[in-house]
Amino acid sequence: MERLFFFIAFVLVVGVGFYFFQTGLIQKNISSFTSFLSTSSTTHSIFGGDGGSGSSTLPGSLPKSSAPGYGAGPSGAGNLGPSSGGTGGGTGNAPQVNSSDLPPGFTANQVSLHYHQFRISGSPGQNGVIQISNSLGAKEFVDVTGWSIRTNRGGEFIPQAVNLYNPFGTAVQSDIKLGQSDTLTIYANSAPTNLRLNKCVGYLNDTNQWNPQLPLSCPSIDRSEIQSFTGACQNYILSVGGCQTANLGDPRIPQNDFSCRDYIASHFSYRSCYDAHVADADFLSHQVWVWAGSNPLDPFHDRVMLLDAQGNLVDYFTY
Repeated sequence: MERLFFFIAFVLVVGVGFYFFQTGLIQKNISSFTSFLSTSSTTHSIFGGDGGSGSSTLPGSLPKSSAPGYGAGPSGAGNLGPSSGGTGGGTGNAPQVNSSDLPPGFTANQVSLHYHQFRISGSPGQNGVIQISNSLGAKEFVDVTGWSIRTNRGGEFIPQAVNLYNPFGTAVQSDIKLGQSDTLTIYANSAPTNLRLNKCVGYLNDTNQWNPQLPLSCPSIDRSEIQSFTGACQNYILSVGGCQTANLGDPRIPQNDFSCRDYIASHFSYRSCYDAHVADADFLSHQVWVWAGSNPLDPFHDRVMLLDAQGNLVDYFTY
């Protein structure tokens, strides 16, 4: 009887111990699983974003407010193209463009960095004239050689031009670089060379065929240089119009006023004007003239587009 009691007691002790052992293990496992879940749901997302507050950012994506190609304008403004500093469409820092400001067939991704910074205008006429102006800032220069003008009947590439027309040798052409206030005028006919105008180019009208005629805006005669000449000589010098070559055979020039005759012989030419004024700060003009040799403009109606060297739209007009 005593042994039976001892056996029952032993069984009870073992059973109670096993019960508590099993209960503790389960609790430990539950605690460990709960801790794993807590660690996996931390607010620091593995994609670099904030995983808290229901964030749904996907790997490699950006919210629209910061992704390239979205401007900072008001919602529903219809702005296309990348905002300043963006890279959308491969156009770099292209300005925002309203879709209504684009000609048919163009998208915002085809807009130049210089969109509307340069303006193209013109008139068809018999000889056709196209003019390109700009709104560049001070000390800004843009190379426009290689840009193109496209019309419904063809087009023209913007060529090189002589920047500083040198009277002592061959005029060397170089790329046309437009700066603040510069204008490029393209004529449909032909001329000896394309060039940037300067104070003295009017004298070239006497030696070359220019159509239209180069501006007659040569510097005036310095009266202090001729005040010692005879009155008759001074009258003749002052009668010579701007940028005109003087004629030593004119009977109004006194034959015995040798100083006067020497002065006339050494002045009134492109070379003498160039020598006297090439160092002037305003010697070069803001105007560049180019002759295309043909008229790309339709005489009645046309769409004229200015494209940069990459073929992106800079500006356009219709008539």
